[in-house]
Amino acid sequence: MHNGIIFSLYEQVYWKMNRLRIEYFYENGTAEILHTISSDIGNVTSVANQMTTLSITSVLQVFGGIIGLAVLDWKMAVFILLFIPLKFLLVYYFPKRKNKAVEQMLKHDRVFSGWLGDCINGIREMKLWGLFYVKHKDFEELQKKMLGAYRENCMVDQYKKMTVSLLDVLLNAMIYVLCGWLIIRGDFTIGSAFAFVTYSGYVVSPISFLIDIKYFFAEIKPSAKRLFSFLE
Repeated sequence: MHNGIIFSLYEQVYWKMNRLRIEYFYENGTAEILHTISSDIGNVTSVANQMTTLSITSVLQVFGGIIGLAVLDWKMAVFILLFIPLKFLLVYYFPKRKNKAVEQMLKHDRVFSGWLGDCINGIREMKLWGLFYVKHKDFEELQKKMLGAYRENCMVDQYKKMTVSLLDVLLNAMIYVLCGWLIIRGDFTIGSAFAFVTYSGYVVSPISFLIDIKYFFAEIKPSAKRLFSFLE
């Protein structure tokens, strides 16, 4: 599926170049066009890799985990399920920040690629007139903007990762406390408590991935938008 998507998108780009007016290629440098297309197609086709993680086994694992939790203690099973919407709400705003950060990163990356392509196309003049020293300041400014956008994108990933990890730690701590309380009351055995923790993992792990899908699509949306805009 991954290879099929790559072939299809590059084929569409190939025939699109045949229909574009020649002015487009004068306005946009070769390096800029090539870098933009390969970057966008690479981001879009990463959907195929990401979706393979969500297998049928994972979906069945969630249902099996819920049934196991309900058999052990339906009240605690409801508590686990109620925690999932809370987790979704707390990480909901990260996709918006991710989308904005990726848009800025792609924008500065495209500008730098175009600038560098112009330098390569005019390499004879660059060497003859010593323009490498003159244009070095432009190089530094473009690189600072591009790396600054890259840093912002990485920091959004880390903020989201820390938030999700903190929520998972809190959920696990509450599960252990509740299991301990039920053991003291005599409603749970130690074996039942370990089984409950195991079934909780079967439910929480795949659902965490489902929540991450929105975040993942926020990352590829700017590339997909730019690529389909080119094709249209």
